[in-house]
Amino acid sequence: MPYGNTYSPRRRMPMPPTRDLRTIQDTWVQVTPFEDTEIAPEPMTWLAGWARPGMFLLLHADDGVLWGRGAAHALEFSDAALHTRYTQYPVLIQMARLFDQTEEIFLWRIDEGKWRARRVVDGADGERMPSFDEPQVLWGTRVEPLNHGFSRMVDGKEGLMHIVPLALSTDDWKKDRRQLRLDVRHYLIEEQGWLRVHFSRLFNLRKETNA
Repeated sequence: MPYGNTYSPRRRMPMPPTRDLRTIQDTWVQVTPFEDTEIAPEPMTWLAGWARPGMFLLLHADDGVLWGRGAAHALEFSDAALHTRYTQYPVLIQMARLFDQTEEIFLWRIDEGKWRARRVVDGADGERMPSFDEPQVLWGTRVEPLNHGFSRMVDGKEGLMHIVPLALSTDDWKKDRRQLRLDVRHYLIEEQGWLRVHFSRLFNLRKETNA
């Protein structure tokens, strides 16, 4: 998957566009690629080595899309059986993004048992690039708190749902409002006098208080 790809997960359900104005900002960014020999044969173990508290995980697999979070060199899910499943059967994984506001490790499958990855880090070092942030609206008009800091988000009469690694309360969730946001940062390059998106990363999962 080339650096020019923007965030477009295969099973992401369409949502109405957000109305936030885009402000271009200067960002210093380091991009580090990783080859299959550094990742295989256990991509989940490799990815967990980058994990730390406060990070979020978005994993796309052949059998679904799910959220997790980072711990100290470990990955956590709402159900421990999910961790076991994707560790023992990495062939199911299509791609995964482990991220926080500072960095993202993006892992993707290029063939059966073969992987690529890149690490994007914002900071004082690295290449200067313009960027802009885009908040994306996620499904969820109703909250069902779960154990261990996870919450089930349910949307509409159809009962569409996903479990997010956030401790949310039903008391402060506005009725029938989609307040969950996934923040995406797009990095730009100039070509023939025009700015275009060169690559993108996730950097936050949050509740929007003003929705």
